Amino acid sequence: MPPRFCFGVGDPVCLLRPSIAMVDSRRPSVHGERAARWFSQELSEAGFTIVSGLAMGIDAESHRSCLDSGATTIAVVATGLDRIYPAQHRELAQAIAASGVVLTQFFPASVPHRSHFPRRNRTISGLAAATVVVEASDPSGSLITATAANDQGRDVFVVPWSPWHRQGRGCLRLLKEGALIATCPGDVILQSQFSSAVRLAATPPTMDADFEPISREGRLLRAIGDGQHSLDALALAVRGSPQEIATDLLKLELEGFIQHQDGAYFAI
Repeated sequence: MPPRFCFGVGDPVCLLRPSIAMVDSRRPSVHGERAARWFSQELSEAGFTIVSGLAMGIDAESHRSCLDSGATTIAVVATGLDRIYPAQHRELAQAIAASGVVLTQFFPASVPHRSHFPRRNRTISGLAAATVVVEASDPSGSLITATAANDQGRDVFVVPWSPWHRQGRGCLRLLKEGALIATCPGDVILQSQFSSAVRLAATPPTMDADFEPISREGRLLRAIGDGQHSLDALALAVRGSPQEIATDLLKLELEGFIQHQDGAYFAI
């Protein structure tokens, strides 16, 4: 059942346009963040408004990708409009409202509560023609949104991940349960009935482009991928000395891209 009422700030015309919901982990991996930006930008350019929940992680990346490309986006929050959560996203909410909409089904002064988020998630999926799950652990709020979208008769698209990618286990579960696979934004565009198909992107941006001119760090992240690898294995993969690779790995760890545990390095 839809909310009996909603409060909003911004341009209400955005609510009439075809939209796609983007949901994901609050602590995404490097690859998850890149996938969210890629899908959000390409879907926006194809004529869709991106709907998400203003949360940490993929939600915020999706909103920012839209704003950076000059597209509109809709943020559905689980608080009153005067109590933006998380608080560090107040400026992001203001930027979204300047061209899109910030929407809530909760009265002013409502604070975040555990019961609010599943209700907010159902509203997100209900506003959209389809929901894209970019990265999701199991269990996670993204699975709640995907279940709601399925109950509402909306398509659910899922980005596939390696079985060893811990943040992608929820995605693999959804695929086993019958969700549609999305290896690129074009998969969503082609199968969505409102698609204007402005442009289909078949190839994701390369990892090296994100790390120029420090190409060795880019090669290290690509070599790490979704697995766990020793220092010696990574040095062999990128053809560097163990000393040089150890320095690069320490830098990547300090910057929050990877973790080192029990002698193995893995992306987070």
